[in-house]
Amino acid sequence: MLATYLIGLREGLEATLVVSILIAFLVKADRRDRLVQVWSGVGLAVALSVFFGWLLSYTS
Repeated sequence: MLATYLIGLREGLEATLVVSILIAFLVKADRRDRLVQVWSGVGLAVALSVFFGWLLSYTS
């Protein structure tokens, strides 16, 4: 159980790092109008992850 938790934690930290770099780039490039799309993608990714987690738990 601990190994699964650590893998999930590592993947979450990597995703946070990628999103942070993308946001920093957009702010530095003065493309703040694209931040809405980035946050929409993050929200959609979280929603899909929760849905598939629920689906796998429900069907097993």
